[in-house]
Amino acid sequence: MSSKDLIAEYAKLSAKLKHINETLQEMNAIDIAQLIDRIRIVERKMGLVYTLFKSSVYSVAMQQQNQDEMEEIGQEQEAIHDNVGYQEDLNQ
Repeated sequence: MSSKDLIAEYAKLSAKLKHINETLQEMNAIDIAQLIDRIRIVERKMGLVYTLFKSSVYSVAMQQQNQDEMEEIGQEQEAIHDNVGYQEDLNQ
């Protein structure tokens, strides 16, 4: 790597560090009240997302439970039907 390349890399690094420094200064200049308001907005949105997620999970769980119950009822009815058919065969 030549000295020109090295100097060019240092210039890029310097520009990036300057940009980071400016960004940090802007962040530090923001009023605390504004920052808290922004955080509250994000917190509300997170609460809504959590509630929707929780209700979706509950809905899926209930659907699965209903499906399992319907399968059990179907199996019970099939067993009853088979038992009735068996008893009719015995009576004949």
